[in-house]
Amino acid sequence: MSLADQIIVNAHYTRSVNLERDCNSPNVVRGYIPTPRALHTLGRIADTLDAEVAPRAWSLVGPYGAGKSSFAAFLTHLLSAPEADNTQAALDVLDTAEPALARRFRLEGEDAKAHRGHCVMVLTGSPEPFAKRLAAALADGAARYWAERTGRRPDVIEALRRLCDADQVTTSELMAAVSALQDAIARAGGPGLLLVIDELGKFLEYEARHYGANDIFLLQALAERANAAHAAKLTVVVLLHQAGRARINLHPKTTLAR
Repeated sequence: MSLADQIIVNAHYTRSVNLERDCNSPNVVRGYIPTPRALHTLGRIADTLDAEVAPRAWSLVGPYGAGKSSFAAFLTHLLSAPEADNTQAALDVLDTAEPALARRFRLEGEDAKAHRGHCVMVLTGSPEPFAKRLAAALADGAARYWAERTGRRPDVIEALRRLCDADQVTTSELMAAVSALQDAIARAGGPGLLLVIDELGKFLEYEARHYGANDIFLLQALAERANAAHAAKLTVVVLLHQAGRARINLHPKTTLAR
């Protein structure tokens, strides 16, 4: 029997992970290998989930191929609805690597039945205004979150749709919508809002080339909001390539490496 018969390569990781395209792929979740640095980062994030006031704005910085997008996809499922198949798969993977840490993310019994998980939004950077892309991601994520709930959807979803259609979206309008979304999530029994932004540098490059753009201030406003107390806490995770020229540091910064 040859060596090729004994070794099987997970072909999913022969190409880069696109967060929006691959986030819900079972292969990304089940094939994820939590490294010591990833486990340490998950532990730090877990520390902030129950704290009333804590720094919940993170920048994950590393070179191409360091596993930033895979880590972010794995995190989204750890914090999603407990009964979802991908959430259970992510918890099983984490339990194999670090059982004590898995217990911090896992909910069981009546707590799991009442818990709806975080409202999760993911978006990938592109050469266009960050504010409008963020409004669209928030609207889509909120619509998915309430898709299986009976009754009337919260007004903030339509408010976000209107922002998507506006010629220009201001920071104050978006932050008011984020606040209203957090309130709606809390009323629905959710613990928080998770916003993951991949390829942030592309938004920053657009900002640098277009005079009058104000997306840097929007990022700062999101980071400050993530530190504030709320029944549905905001967690912001941005992914940056180490070699990129455009840099922004949200506290605390974590560098992922294999």
